[in-house]
Amino acid sequence: MSARYGHSLAIGSEGKLCAWGDNATGQLGDGGTTSDHSPEVMTLAAGVTPTAIAGGYEDTLAIGSDGHLYAWENNANGELGDCTSTQHNRPEVISVDTGVTPTAIAAGNYHSLAIGSFMPPSVLPESPVVLALPAAATVIFGAAAWKAARLRNRDRTPQPTP
Repeated sequence: MSARYGHSLAIGSEGKLCAWGDNATGQLGDGGTTSDHSPEVMTLAAGVTPTAIAGGYEDTLAIGSDGHLYAWENNANGELGDCTSTQHNRPEVISVDTGVTPTAIAAGNYHSLAIGSFMPPSVLPESPVVLALPAAATVIFGAAAWKAARLRNRDRTPQPTP
């Protein structure tokens, strides 16, 4: 379950994603902007169930059973991580680096966070063996990425991409 600034999300007992509340910036992911005061089932993609959800001030995220990162809502600060500031009223797959699988997500006021595991294809064995995964990678989208880049590079240019 996740609740933040006027909208709520929950994963039901059958693995379905439900959303309700304010929808002025597409936070319910149903394609519209009409608020709904009772839980409604929504879809990430055909046949995909959510494994994690996070609702932020102007960003909503989910990790799907297909291993993809999904994001939707306002995106004015690039917090969805899709290299734009375009609002999405339905879940969109967000591209991450090859070999990275999202494992945890968080949505803030004007930024989003994703943690992923990484296994480069070049180290995959031909026969089954136990391998230790490298340390997790953290990706920041939106205003927080801009602030981090500004501090690191003294650059005031917004950085909407991971």
